[in-house]
Amino acid sequence: MFSVVTETTRQVIGERRLRTLRDIAAWTTDAKSVDEAVRLASAVLAANPNDLATARIAAGEPKPGELAFAAGALRLFVTPSARLRLDDEYRGFLALVGSQVATALERVRVLQEARERD
Repeated sequence: MFSVVTETTRQVIGERRLRTLRDIAAWTTDAKSVDEAVRLASAVLAANPNDLATARIAAGEPKPGELAFAAGALRLFVTPSARLRLDDEYRGFLALVGSQVATALERVRVLQEARERD
């Protein structure tokens, strides 16, 4: 009997993380206000508890156990999953999430200001 075993854990994690990044952009595209973009991005982040034990977008300082990432005037606070090693790859993903959230919020802020000027 011949049995081929393929390790798919890294692939599954990678696909899940890419889906989170893609969904942040997709879900926030039509947001009409920064508050709406925050709500939509927060919903995407909450849908990935495997990588993000908790995530919140707010002003202020991190709570114990949270990592902070710039998201414009607001910040993304994330509690990493206790099941995952906080290595460079995981930190890189979290930084990308912070960058994606910051980009979405800035895009909405600029559009909102343009609408208010018109």
